[in-house]
Amino acid sequence: MSSNKIKLPGEIFIVAGLFLVAFSISLMIALGFGVSTISSLPYALNLVVPGISFGAWNLIFQAVLYVMLVSITRKVKGTHMISFIMVLLFAVILDFTKMMIGAVPDEIHLRILLFGGSFLLMCFGIALMITSKMPLLIIDLFSSGLSSHYHTSFRRIKTMFDVSCLTISAAVSLAFMGDLAGIGIGTVVMAVITGTFVQAFGTFLKEHFDIQPYFAKFLNTEKASINDVEAKE
Repeated sequence: MSSNKIKLPGEIFIVAGLFLVAFSISLMIALGFGVSTISSLPYALNLVVPGISFGAWNLIFQAVLYVMLVSITRKVKGTHMISFIMVLLFAVILDFTKMMIGAVPDEIHLRILLFGGSFLLMCFGIALMITSKMPLLIIDLFSSGLSSHYHTSFRRIKTMFDVSCLTISAAVSLAFMGDLAGIGIGTVVMAVITGTFVQAFGTFLKEHFDIQPYFAKFLNTEKASINDVEAKE
């Protein structure tokens, strides 16, 4: 019942989510098993054009996604400006955490454990942001907006989006560097299962927390729920 849920402001969820996702992505890069699928293209572009930081490429990438989303859905909302501000903050945190990560263990079993932990942190961070009832980052707004537009589950759209990012990243890496830079076995696995884990974490959060932002006017009530499991086949 709702009365048994822990009440927390959505602002705590969004800030925690931003940091967890940025930190986990930076740790994945250091571990070398492949960057997350959502950051594989910005990372590849950063390697091709290192003069533009990894965080800045993420900002550019999400701006392009926003243009695509508006072109498809024909919807522009006032809360989207807040989303861009959060994307800018995310880009700064991403560059900071990338510099913050130091040496990682050489032992393969420890690296695998750390990679698994970073993956779970990333999925949990995404779920925190989506369930915060605050405007989403563009990269999550894109999947959520398309799931609402096409009346299908967030999990399905998220998985399709991750696989698409992986394919384009591989093409860019091969075309400009001759190898699959930043793409490893971890990237492939995440492309398939990230959506499922995000949905599972989101379900847990909504079952145990009553989340309401202090700044209710920024509430994005029209975004698709990640708990929508009534996907059309």
